[in-house]
Amino acid sequence: MIWAILAVLTIFANPGDTISLELQQPAYVVLEDPCMFFESTLNNSANLSEGSHLIKVGILCTPGEKKIEANGEIIAVVKVEKASENVIANYTSQVERRAVALEKELNKTIAELERTKEELKKNQEAMKKLENEKDLLEIELSLVKDNLNILQAKYNALSQDLETKRAKIEQMEEEIKMLSSQSQTFRASTFFLVSIFIGSFVAVLMMTRRP
Repeated sequence: MIWAILAVLTIFANPGDTISLELQQPAYVVLEDPCMFFESTLNNSANLSEGSHLIKVGILCTPGEKKIEANGEIIAVVKVEKASENVIANYTSQVERRAVALEKELNKTIAELERTKEELKKNQEAMKKLENEKDLLEIELSLVKDNLNILQAKYNALSQDLETKRAKIEQMEEEIKMLSSQSQTFRASTFFLVSIFIGSFVAVLMMTRRP
């Protein structure tokens, strides 16, 4: 990595290098050649804040001077050297290793995605099963409520019938007491009459037997 500040107008770099640009204040910065780009945005132009910003010099950058402008003014010139075969070979090797690593990461991500999709499918099936069970329970609860209402109506009817029969029994008990009292009076009256009749009969019988 090659470091640069605004005071340094000329920066020497090789294709594949990363340089640092220091801004004293926010600015709209443009890299003249699109072969160079900001690592933070992957573009060759950006609105940048105050501070340090990394610029990648592409491996395919052609040799020559590449201007850097801030708010329309040239603040630096990057002199790109010709890329050597070793630099190109090393960069190619790095790209290949990175590509392999990314492919592995991609395959891992795809596998995790498939597992997540399978788990999601299972969760959806479980949720559907729970919803069906919930619907069945709601139906059963509705039937239980209906049966409870029917039983409550039967209970109310039986309670009313029981009260009616209890009142009728009490009335019959009163009638029985009255009849019992009348029966006792009748027996007493009958006994009295029978006694009078017997007494009269005996008296008549004795009178007929006198000489």
